[in-house]
Order: sequence, then structure tokens, then C-alpha cells
Amino acid sequence: MKWCAPTATASAPNSDGKANVEGYPSEVVEAVRYIYASQAWVDFFEPRLRDIRQTMLELLADPSQARKDDKSDDYIRGCIATIQHFLDLPQSLVSDADAQAASRDADPLRVDLGIAP
Repeated sequence: MKWCAPTATASAPNSDGKANVEGYPSEVVEAVRYIYASQAWVDFFEPRLRDIRQTMLELLADPSQARKDDKSDDYIRGCIATIQHFLDLPQSLVSDADAQAASRDADPLRVDLGIAP
């Protein structure tokens, strides 16, 4: 499988914060679907990411100057946001791809004429 970079619009979240699947090759979406459904995601990656996010939330609650000198509030907030994005991305990408496929399949004109969405 050849991995290719998404278009500029594909990497940007929609206005509702969900992933934008346009521009990602179907192979990439299917690879993400495979990983998201795997036991490795369910039993290891997702719980570990949630643990790390919780640790960061607990660090943020510590108002001490020593903690702030070690890790700034902005750094911790950035870590939390990034981890949350990693947790949300697979489900969002797969859901959006499924919704687009269902919409495409529900439009008989596009199916009958072979018009790409």
C-alpha cells in the first residue's frame, strides 16, 4: 500500500472538530479502521493514551511553581489536546467515511451515472 499525504483540507478538522476524510485515500481510511478495531487499540493504545491524558490533567491541577518551571501550563494543555485528538481521530475518520459512503450509495443519480461525490 502506498501512503500518500492528504490534501491540505484533509488534515484540517471540520468546523465541528471532526476529521475531514476528503483527500485521504480509501486505503488510509481502511488502515485506520483496521487499527481502530484491533485488540492492540482496544487493549493497549487507547487505555495508555487515556492514562497519559489523565496524568497530564493531574499535573495541570498542581499550581506549584516547581511544576510550572518543569512543565508549563501551555505545554500540558497542548499535550492534553493532542492526546484527545489521537483518541478521537480514528472513530471520527471511520464514522465520516461511513457517512460519506452511505450518502453516496443513497444518491441513485450518482450511482447510476457513476458520478464521483
